[in-house]
Amino acid sequence: MLPDSYRWADSDTGAVLFQRYGAVAKVTVDGRVTLIGGKRIEGPAASLAQGKRFVERWIAANGAPLRAREREMRDRLRNRAGT
Repeated sequence: MLPDSYRWADSDTGAVLFQRYGAVAKVTVDGRVTLIGGKRIEGPAASLAQGKRFVERWIAANGAPLRAREREMRDRLRNRAGT
């Protein structure tokens, strides 16, 4: 189960998972899953419901995917700590 900061927005074409105000993942009606972040992760699922379950399990296990700006900041801080 995801924390309260996540919510699904369903439509005719699929569903989008939002964390607060930013999109985290998208699942289409045919089951195409896309995790949105600094690095896009895509994959197939058998249905919309299975795709949503996959996204929820992936985020529960790995945390929310970082957005491009968050990834840049993390890399910059790691480089600063390494020198």
